[in-house]
Amino acid sequence: MILGSGIWTLTIIISISNIFLMFLNTHNNSPGALDNASGMAVVFELSDYFKEKALDNFNIWFCQFSAEELGTMGSRVFVNNHEGEFIKGRIFQINLDIISCICESKNQVEYLKSYGVLPRKKIAPLLSKYLDSAAKEEDISLKGFHLSTGAHTDSVPFHLRGFDSVDIVTRTGGKYTHNKVDTPDKVDPEILREACLIIRRVILSLDGDYDILCKNKELICDRG
Repeated sequence: MILGSGIWTLTIIISISNIFLMFLNTHNNSPGALDNASGMAVVFELSDYFKEKALDNFNIWFCQFSAEELGTMGSRVFVNNHEGEFIKGRIFQINLDIISCICESKNQVEYLKSYGVLPRKKIAPLLSKYLDSAAKEEDISLKGFHLSTGAHTDSVPFHLRGFDSVDIVTRTGGKYTHNKVDTPDKVDPEILREACLIIRRVILSLDGDYDILCKNKELICDRG
């Protein structure tokens, strides 16, 4: 039970949470197949494709953040170091974290679409629209899901600084992570392929629609 109100309640909650974090030790002996070799595989495949396919209107940065389990330390440091190089309203971050889980029935590409209780808040609506459209064009099942509490992933530092960011994930894979059963046999190459196809089409579509998005003021653009 939590008693009190206002700033003191918030202060107490934060203080208690920090105490628990001081003693956090996951004893993580995981081989790391789902979390997060699966996400890294998609990043490597996309980087291989786009190194030969330059975009007309965007630059792509392929990043491998470390220390997510330590308070998203890697992505926080990255945003701190590079925020000055980014323009809000023209940056999209796609975070890949646990892609596929072949031993579960709900083995598919998913993304976090909204969070909160009342009201529900949409996450990166423009990016979500392009994800849904890309999945439809590729004839791939894609599920946008809601979490009342949100999720503390490598997208959070981007959200906190006002950048559009989306987490792509397979939720059922979460039960196998951070322990010794996170093994390569649980990774589904077909779902990895589907994630690649969806994200590739999203990137190409955003690039191709740049002038339209600028005209409609859905992007902050150099030209009208």
